[in-house]
Order: sequence, then C-alpha cells, then structure tokens
Amino acid sequence: MQYDSDIASIPVDNAARTVAAGIAVRFPDMAIVVSRDPSHCIDLLSKDLAGTDVVKRVMREAKEVRDFVKIDRIDSIRKEAARDGQLSISCTAISMCETRMNLVHDYIGAARQQHDFMQLLFGSAKFQVYYKERSTSQKAVVDGILDRCNNRLRWIRMDMMTQSLTIHFKTVHGLCSRANMPMAAYPLLVQGLRNDINRGLNVGNGQFDAVLGEGSRREVANMIRERFNMDGIDPSGRKVGLLDRYHLMCLLVDPFSHEWRSTFFIQTNLAVLVNEMMEMYIPLDDDGSSTSRMRVKEEFMVRFN
Repeated sequence: MQYDSDIASIPVDNAARTVAAGIAVRFPDMAIVVSRDPSHCIDLLSKDLAGTDVVKRVMREAKEVRDFVKIDRIDSIRKEAARDGQLSISCTAISMCETRMNLVHDYIGAARQQHDFMQLLFGSAKFQVYYKERSTSQKAVVDGILDRCNNRLRWIRMDMMTQSLTIHFKTVHGLCSRANMPMAAYPLLVQGLRNDINRGLNVGNGQFDAVLGEGSRREVANMIRERFNMDGIDPSGRKVGLLDRYHLMCLLVDPFSHEWRSTFFIQTNLAVLVNEMMEMYIPLDDDGSSTSRMRVKEEFMVRFN
C-alpha cells in the first residue's frame, strides 16, 4: 500500500501466518500474498543442520574449548599473551543462542581460533600456578581437555565443518536478512546454497566422511533433501520447503531475470507456473471472462521469450 499498489506481500515466519492471513482478509480488493520470510526459512535449515549427529559432535568439541577458555583466569592469560605479542590472533570464544542456529558457523569458528592459545597455554607461568592450585580431580579434567586439544584432528574437524558447510548457511542467511534483497533473488540463493553444500559434501573425494566420520555426508544430505523444493511445491512430510511458488513468480517478472536464463533453470512446468501467476494477480473481467488475463499473459510471454 505504501507504493499505491493493489498488490502487497507479507513475509512472515511460520508462527505468524495465521495473523498475516487475517490481515489479508481485511483488504479484499488487494492481491495480498502471505509468504514465508526467506531469512527465517534459511535459519530453519540451519536448525536442522545443528540437529544432526555430525554437527553435534563438532559442537561438543567447540563447547569444550569455549567453556575452558572463558574461565576468568584462563581468559586473562589469553589477553596477556595477546598484549605481549605471543598470539597472532586474539579472538575470544563466543556463546551460542539456541534460537539463532545460523550462529553455528561463528561459534565453531571462534573456538577454532583458540588453537594457538591452547598450544602455548601449558608453558605459561601463570597457568602453572593455576594448575597447581587445582585438586587432583580438577587436574584430571584439565589434562583431558589439553590432551584433546593437542590432537590436530579436533581442529581439522572444525575446519571441515566451517569451510565445507556452515559458511554457506551463514552467507545466504546474511544476504536474505538484508532490507534491500529483492525477493526475485531468493530462488537463486537457494539453488546456490544447494550447489555449495553439494560441493562441500563431495570435497576431496570422500574427505568429508574421512574427517567427520563415516556416514556424515549421507546424514547431512538426507537432512537437506527434505527442504530443498526447487519447484516451489510444498513437499509432503513434516517439514516445509524453502521455496513457495510465489518466489518463482517473482523471479519470472524481475526485469533482470533474463540474465540468469542460461544459468538457472526453473525446475517446474513454466506454462503451469505462468497460469498460476495470472490467476493470482489478474482478476477476471466484469462479465466473468478471462480476456484480460489472456491479454496480459500473451504480452508477458512475448517479453519473456
């Protein structure tokens, strides 16, 4: 309405769909589309990912590092080492909010950046004082943490997770959260995310499983397959898809969509999608005929082709 138009879009998260639908009913003379917010949808995918065993294993390792380096006295040693120039990277570990699963990448990445600090920690005089003050059981816990952090495979697992997988979720979520992101770009971002995930899962001819454990690739692939509905049709099952038909329609009418035709192929019947679009946005004539719809469709197809 702010553009004096008879067409409006209300992007919402799943919980607000009913409220948005009620608003749409109050404006019967407008074509109002209630769609799911893209950034919310991508975050749901991140939530799915964080629920897989392979990610949980790496998250547990990252949490152990995070919890240890956030101990006040340990963190003070890190800050002092940074001031003395002993650390080339001085990044603090961060906490994780379970309602913002797109932060998995930052959480693991921040834990990964503690590697150099963990390697020099045992040689610190202040740490030796801290260690001697611990009880026998507390020393055993610290010894276990240091031993596991001395295993280079722990850090390699974090690298594999962030570089081959979570970075793609973070990038797309950030783009979808921008106020100036055109809705027409969303199907392209979803396809790009799918392509990047596939490349990450197949990196190094089996390295994903070799580093993160046998079956890790299959587990992630099965998880993402449930939501990637490139035809815009809601998949059957418990989880909703990333795309609505509306998103594909936005791409069709975007004035720059022709630049993508040799790269991105809409994975649904184009004629059916165009008919759905006309029925949604072009009302029937006063006499009940579809003459106006057919005229607009013909004009659209001439320009589209």
